[in-house]
Amino acid sequence: SAPPPPSAPSVPQSAPEPSASVNDEELSGAAPSALGKKHQCLVCKKRFVTKQVLQDHVRVHTGERPYCCSVCGKTFTQRSNLSTHERVHSGAEGKKHQCSVCKRRFSQKHVLRKHVRVHTGERPYSCSVCGTTFAQKINLSKHERSHSVERPYSCPVCNKHSPKRKSYSCSLCEKSFYQKHPLSLHMKYHSAERPYSCTACSKTFVEKKNLMKHMKCHSRERPYSFCKKRFLTKWVLQDHVRVHTGERPYCCSVCGKTFTQRSNLSTHERVHSGAEGKKHQCSVCKRRFRLKHILQRHLQLHTGERPYSCSICNKTFIQHINLTAHMRLHSGERPYSCSLCEKTFYQNHELIVHMKYHSGERPYSCTACNKHFVEKKVLNAHMKYHSGERPYSCLVCNKTFVEKKDLNAHIKYHSGERPYSCLVCNKPLLKEDSKCAHEMSLRKEALQLLSL
Repeated sequence: SAPPPPSAPSVPQSAPEPSASVNDEELSGAAPSALGKKHQCLVCKKRFVTKQVLQDHVRVHTGERPYCCSVCGKTFTQRSNLSTHERVHSGAEGKKHQCSVCKRRFSQKHVLRKHVRVHTGERPYSCSVCGTTFAQKINLSKHERSHSVERPYSCPVCNKHSPKRKSYSCSLCEKSFYQKHPLSLHMKYHSAERPYSCTACSKTFVEKKNLMKHMKCHSRERPYSFCKKRFLTKWVLQDHVRVHTGERPYCCSVCGKTFTQRSNLSTHERVHSGAEGKKHQCSVCKRRFRLKHILQRHLQLHTGERPYSCSICNKTFIQHINLTAHMRLHSGERPYSCSLCEKTFYQNHELIVHMKYHSGERPYSCTACNKHFVEKKVLNAHMKYHSGERPYSCLVCNKTFVEKKDLNAHIKYHSGERPYSCLVCNKPLLKEDSKCAHEMSLRKEALQLLSL
């Protein structure tokens, strides 16, 4: 049992409680949300029904956490949160209620009832305005706020209005949050704190829910499917279905361009914000960035700092995500696969570029010859052919090249290195594209022989 908390600090009221003489006409002039909520927080102006609930809320601002777990020492602002946390230490013993479908166990019966709706698809709570349904009442309450006419707070970047103020701001990247808990999670990304570790591959995560999703990669659990491809979550499946239907429900209000995912629209909208939204400038190359942490990452290009190192070949990287992708070269893991041709990739962005070849999308065009390209970096390399710029030079024969990869391939002529070999005849080859072309020619020859 938890020790009794020290007496909560007295909170002065912003207005005296209404006396019994206050009539119905006076009350009717108050905002509907304020009726019955006499106790107001002096910091954020939020109102509460009882003084005790207000005192619990004030601890959010003061940082007071009087309830302490006797096992691990973790502290909480409310006794109920401590009681919920203590069940973590009780293990399966305290989880008497088991789901008959997935065998997951729960400590309380009403939590099990909520969980069962994941399997049955039951969504008993419906929005009276737009008809959207929800499995939990709390999600309906959050959704109904979106219909509120009053939206006094606006975002300085995109001018989007919100009914609440984002009171908690990150001191490193200026991102802000409505609640303290999301900010605490966000700060772990800056500190590189990743307390949850996968027992199968030792990959670490900031949040437990991300670890649980990752574990499904090892179990091969893919409960959601539409075509032959299967997915971990229902939301990823819904995004994927739009590849087949062609639906693009998210539309840019500036240029009318449409997208299959909201995140892609959000990324695109930054294009229209221009330099106005890019407040952070690099002191070396004068390039501007929207967020401070992206500028800090960019500065590593100038300083040469590469803090992440491969434990196998000692190659170093600026970002942890690049190290993760590199490690797949050693393990052979290619987790991203094309749903149309089943080709696999080490990184997600490689798959995104590849899908453009199927769709025929080539958004980058040369202003000199009107040739179109799938990637911007390919366009930049192409432009050097028009300008005559050949910045990469061979130290052996002084031959110059437009791209660094061409120089690297050329150097192998001098060294005699042939890193690629044909899977059919084991012929050593200099380039990967030469290997692919060679193998393709052998396949064509084989097909011609079979057709005779």
